[in-house]
Amino acid sequence: MQMKEYEPPSCPQASGNSVPVGGYRMAFAWHKASQYLHHGHGRSGPFRHRMMRENSPMLRIVTLMVTGLALALLAACQPPAQLLVEKAYVKLSPVEGSPSVLYFTIKGGPSDTVLRSITSPNILRLEMHETVEENGMSMMKPITAVAVPTRGKVEFKPGGKHVMVWGFDNASRKAGKATFLFSFSNGEKIEVDATLNAIKPEDGMAHH
Repeated sequence: MQMKEYEPPSCPQASGNSVPVGGYRMAFAWHKASQYLHHGHGRSGPFRHRMMRENSPMLRIVTLMVTGLALALLAACQPPAQLLVEKAYVKLSPVEGSPSVLYFTIKGGPSDTVLRSITSPNILRLEMHETVEENGMSMMKPITAVAVPTRGKVEFKPGGKHVMVWGFDNASRKAGKATFLFSFSNGEKIEVDATLNAIKPEDGMAHH
C-alpha cells in the first residue's frame, strides 16, 4: 500500500512568508492522536471497539488532548493584538486662557503596557487628570501614568480620565486638528491627529 506523506495543518489565512500555525510538533501530535482514535492504536475490528470501551479514561484523555490542540490552533489563527490610540478629539475652550480638553481611546496590544506621556508641537502644555468622587463632591486629580492591559481598552472621556490642554497655536486652529504623540513604557510611540471641536460658552467645562 502506498503511504501518503503527512501534511501538518496550517492556519487557513496564512500567506506570504508566514509560518504554518502550530508548527510540525503540534501537527504530529494531532496526527498520532487521530491514529489512536481511528485505528485502535494499531488494532482493528471488534477488538478496537472493546478496547476503547474498556479504556474509557484513556479515551477521555486522548479526546481532551485533541480538543486542546484544536483550540490552540484556532487561537493562533486570530490576528495579533495591536496597541492603538483612536477617536481622539479636543473640546476647545471658548474662553481665552482657559484649558481645552483632549479625549481619546487606547486599545491594548499583545502585552501590558503603561501610557507614560503625551506631547504635542501644537500646544504650550498639557496635564493628565481624572475626575473622581470624594465625600459626595466631584474633583479632579492629576495622574502621571495610566496602565493599559493586554487587549484591554482605556477611555479618556467626559466624567473620567481626560487631558487638559493649554495654548493651541494658530496653525492647528486653522487646520482644525492638532498632533499628539503618545509614549508607552514598552517603547512604542503613537502619533495621532485630534480634531478640534468648538463648544458654546453656555456648555462650560463642567464635565471634564
